[in-house]
Amino acid sequence: MSALAARKAPTKQNALLLIDLAHTHVQRGDQDEGCRLLGEAYAVAAAKRSEKVARRVLEVRRDLNPRAAATRQLDQQLLASWL
Repeated sequence: MSALAARKAPTKQNALLLIDLAHTHVQRGDQDEGCRLLGEAYAVAAAKRSEKVARRVLEVRRDLNPRAAATRQLDQQLLASWL
C-alpha cells in the first residue's frame, strides 16, 4: 500500500516528508524503497505543479546508484512526467 494511500488528496507537505523518508532509506542502503518513495513524491509534485517538491526529488536522486534497476525505473517515471 502506498505511503499516501490513506489520504484522499496528498499535499506538498506530505510529499516533502516522503522525500525525507526516501533520503533516509537511501542513506541506509535501501535504494529500492528510497526510489519508490521518491516516485510517490514526484507524482504529487507533478499533480500539484510544485517546483519545490520536484527540485527536492532531484536532489535526492543524485545520491542514487545510476546502475540500479530501481533508479532506472524512477528515471523513466521522471522523464515520462515531463512529456
